Amino acid sequence: MQKLKKFLSLALVLGIVFGAIAPAMAAEADVKTETVTLHKLLMTKAELEAWDSDDIEEKGYDGTQDRTALGEIAGKTLSEIPNVYFAWQAKDEDGNWKYIKADGSIITDDPDFTLDAFTTAGVFGMLTTADGAEFNTSTLPQDAAGTEYRIVEVKQLSTYENADGSILADSKAVPVYITLPLVNESGAQTAIHIYPKNTEDKPEIDKNFAKENGLLNAETAAQILGGADYINYEAAKEKASAQVGTIVPYEVKTKVPAGTEYQKITWNDTMTNGLTYQKDLVITVTPTGLTLDPATDYVLTEDDRGFTLALTEAGLEKVSGFTKPVDANGLSTGAGEDVEFTLSYSAKINGNAVVDQADKNNITLEYGNNKDNEILEKEVTPLNKELQVNKTWSEGTAPDGVYVTYTLKDAGAVVASVTLNGKETAGTKYTVGDGITFEVTGPYSGKFVGLDDAKTYTISERVGGYTPEYTESVAGSVSVKNNKDTEGPEPLNPTEPEVVTYGKKFVKTDSSAEPVRLAGAQFVVKNAEGQYLAVKTADQTSAEATAYEEAEKAYQDAIAQYNAMTVEEQASQAGLDLKASIPTLKADRDAKFLIAREGYNWITLTTAPTETDTQGVLVLTSNDLGQFEINGLAAGSYSLVEIKAPTEFAILKDPVEFTIGGGTGTTADNIKYELADTDNTALQVVNKKVTIPQTGGIGTIIFTVAGIALMGGAAVAMKKNKEEDAE
Repeated sequence: MQKLKKFLSLALVLGIVFGAIAPAMAAEADVKTETVTLHKLLMTKAELEAWDSDDIEEKGYDGTQDRTALGEIAGKTLSEIPNVYFAWQAKDEDGNWKYIKADGSIITDDPDFTLDAFTTAGVFGMLTTADGAEFNTSTLPQDAAGTEYRIVEVKQLSTYENADGSILADSKAVPVYITLPLVNESGAQTAIHIYPKNTEDKPEIDKNFAKENGLLNAETAAQILGGADYINYEAAKEKASAQVGTIVPYEVKTKVPAGTEYQKITWNDTMTNGLTYQKDLVITVTPTGLTLDPATDYVLTEDDRGFTLALTEAGLEKVSGFTKPVDANGLSTGAGEDVEFTLSYSAKINGNAVVDQADKNNITLEYGNNKDNEILEKEVTPLNKELQVNKTWSEGTAPDGVYVTYTLKDAGAVVASVTLNGKETAGTKYTVGDGITFEVTGPYSGKFVGLDDAKTYTISERVGGYTPEYTESVAGSVSVKNNKDTEGPEPLNPTEPEVVTYGKKFVKTDSSAEPVRLAGAQFVVKNAEGQYLAVKTADQTSAEATAYEEAEKAYQDAIAQYNAMTVEEQASQAGLDLKASIPTLKADRDAKFLIAREGYNWITLTTAPTETDTQGVLVLTSNDLGQFEINGLAAGSYSLVEIKAPTEFAILKDPVEFTIGGGTGTTADNIKYELADTDNTALQVVNKKVTIPQTGGIGTIIFTVAGIALMGGAAVAMKKNKEEDAE
């Protein structure tokens, strides 16, 4: 009875481990165990911990009961897991466990972890079904003294996945150690059932602004309380308001729960084009005893639009050593603990930020039992300094809510990166590298412009849950098909925090009933604290600011030159050519401004800026349609101060107050910015013309009255003088 008790206990707790066969049963040595049916039971953590093998044995379990019968003994309905792959092993001459074929022969070289490789090698294994996996063991050697085998779970070949993305976690009786034939108190058994048990679990992740962020809510203007928190995985995060040039700090927390082990843990961080990743990632891991070596435990790939962080095999082993420690036989000790990663990094709001359009920092976590794919790169060559990138999807249509980042490298160094969400308008342009722009041509498609035709670049993409396939590549063009990763659970994707900038459009006009739009007015911008908006000087940001200043000067000089022409000169070919050049100069100025305005800052001046001494303050100039605008500001109240009026007009004495943003309200528009606009889209700024009083007007009356008074006074004085002389 003690031997049976020992057998049954091992069968239920450690996987059915059948030891030495009692001499009294030797007569049945010629009886083989013909079938072994493996049932993968799914339990909650509490159920797994509460499973009492001794109690189950006392109630009659002897290794022959099917799942229904075992459930009756245990007094509960047992749930079985399909699509879990198990394979048989035996020890080789050196005592190492190796995969075997159905006849028990050793497979000396372990196959790659693909179903095709296991099938080709003839591995004795299969996936479980809803009723278990029935192995025909009649061809396996089964000595009279018992032949020992091990049945292992091959997670890389398992396709089980719960609807919520949970995969198998902590276990009992995995791997299964078994001695054939099975002999119990009733003798050798031809058919037996074994029951390895598992819980299921999945990682947790959340992303938010860092706890200490210095940001204000775009709607309420209240201080944002950041910090990642798993309970907010699906909750809407706050939207921050900030100006171009602001550094935005982020925090990502990821918990790998106790009892789990994975073959892949990869974070893909993707920022929209109005954000520039600062390449300042700091990784913190708890428990404190777990340290990751950047040289061996993970691979970090970075560009301006974000990063990919992937744990290596060595790093994954370190993590599972804490989450799921095992004993000498590879069995879970049940003493695992949670491992938590905290990723801290930041992004700068750059010149690509679009007014009123939130920029997002999205992250996905890929995890599971399939090893991570390497980042695939493709060599490409531009044509006419351009490279067209065309995108297709294995599903036929683009998925919703997916971000794709394309990265170009020159000799291994990143030179440009762009993020697309598939909803950009064709023709939208982004500054994505030094002298390189990207123009959207369709959903997730577009062209890099400004490349060197003499160079060969490499292109790669970053998108959670998909693998790129480069289907076509010729000079000036590359086609990329995205294949969905169907072997693992859907990547975890927490809601992302957003940051938005604001702006305002203005139109400069005269005061007539049918307003005439005026060119050449110049303004500076003040905030509520009385500071002036400036772009950092060349000494601070060097070439970018200098390039903007030169482009701005060229634009303003052209406007001034055209305005100084007579009507006849403006109608001449030279005048027409000059007028035609102004939009081109403006486009060049705007492009350089997108880059330079990352240097926005507020400065305090003791004297107000003037037309001749702007003191480094940003100057806004109305064009020939009276248009000018300011972009990239945080929500708040501001004012325009005119430092130069249009020719023949009086300069405004009072500032023009305006408010932008959600929580603080927005100053109403009262004029069309573009003549073709349907609605009012700008704020009108009115100047009055400087005039000389006309004959017959009130001015004449004033001067006439004053003259008569002076003449009368003079006459009285002369008469008095004569009287005095006569005396």
